[in-house]
Parts: sequence; structure tokens; C-alpha cells
Amino acid sequence: MLLGLGLSSCEKKEESPELPPKTQQITVNGKNYDVQYLINGLSKITGISPDKFYFDETEGVFRNTMFSDYYRPETYASIVDR
Repeated sequence: MLLGLGLSSCEKKEESPELPPKTQQITVNGKNYDVQYLINGLSKITGISPDKFYFDETEGVFRNTMFSDYYRPETYASIVDR
């Protein structure tokens, strides 16, 4: 029993090499934006932490993980640029 416990604790975990995160971009009103740039701007506008937002590629909107609301990039992208 101790031998089995000892062997299981030595098991190696296969780790995938860390790749740099790919910068996701979207086009809003003919201008390219980094998704994270817009999330940071949306965070400043709403006062909600940026880690609570994500871009829903299927719907083309930003969603808030705390609520069921969504934000259309074309509505506030020009405000973020100010």
C-alpha cells in the first residue's frame, strides 16, 4: 500500500509549453481594435473589473460574467478612443 502511494506521488504531469497569448482583434466601424483594449475601455466606462468581460465571437458582443447583459462594440468603441 505504501509503495503504491509513493509511486503515485511521483507521477509527472505533462505540461504543455506556454505560448504567448494571441492578440485577438475585431473590426468596428472599419477600424481594427485589440479585444483587450476594448475590454479595458469598457471596464473604465462601467467601473467593472476587466476580468469580468469576455468577447463572444459567435454573437459579436462583449459579455459580462456576472450578469446576463452584453455590450455591442460599435456602441462604445468611439468613446474608448477619446
